[in-house]
Amino acid sequence: MNKAPLGYFEDLYSKSSDPWDYWSSDYERDKRRETVSHLRSKNPLGILEVGCSNGELAKDLSLRGPVTAIDFSPSAVAIAQLATREWDVLVKEAHPIL
Repeated sequence: MNKAPLGYFEDLYSKSSDPWDYWSSDYERDKRRETVSHLRSKNPLGILEVGCSNGELAKDLSLRGPVTAIDFSPSAVAIAQLATREWDVLVKEAHPIL
């Protein structure tokens, strides 16, 4: 498996808090809406989002239930924490296990 180094993501987030245009892209907005629509339960006990980036999907998911969102990029975590501070979202930094 080919893994991108942490420095790659830290560099992306140092240049933009939205490097993939999650906030402004109609495509990304539609993709989030479609993702949330596929949740089986209307009120899940909890939702885990792995690789939360800037927290945009976590906010949408939190409309269905409490979300724990993780990312291994400290910069992404800081951005997501700020973006989701008024939502039912807990954002934490993930640490490699290997």
